[in-house]
Amino acid sequence: MLAHQLHERECVSCHASASTVQLYCDQCGCVLSDTLANYIAAIYSYGVNAYRNTTLQWGRGFFHGQARLFLYNELDGCHTYVPIRSEPILVGRGSASYLPSSYVDLSEFGARQFGVARYHAQIEQKSNALYLSDLESPTGTFLDGVPLKPHTAYMIHNWSQIVFGTLAMRVRFA
Repeated sequence: MLAHQLHERECVSCHASASTVQLYCDQCGCVLSDTLANYIAAIYSYGVNAYRNTTLQWGRGFFHGQARLFLYNELDGCHTYVPIRSEPILVGRGSASYLPSSYVDLSEFGARQFGVARYHAQIEQKSNALYLSDLESPTGTFLDGVPLKPHTAYMIHNWSQIVFGTLAMRVRFA
């Protein structure tokens, strides 16, 4: 471990300790304050126009430019990586037919038995946040217990619960 990784810092939201290499607090899920400061400094160094086009949000909704998205199955703790790209990511239950590269298949979590449709929902990045939309799935999509209206984008927060049909997944930014 490098010397700079040994230093601990404190989350301003819940006061839990965090290492210097963390983007988000393990205790409450908030983005760590000096992570934002470093991000602003990096963006500003690229010029004022890049800085003006960046919307920063404090708390669990900010999706850092170097962050990764994972969905954790709440029943067994297994997870899947969700690659964030420029186009929306489709989420559903795979089939033998062609699946686009921007597709997350939840079949390994028993998606069929939980009522997950082949094209159930989509996740897309807008500015520095991630948004979830239901794609008129027959069993619905829920974000933190709230049913989503089809084709309406809802902001995903770190540690949010997403239920596809009856398959409960937990969001983790890392």
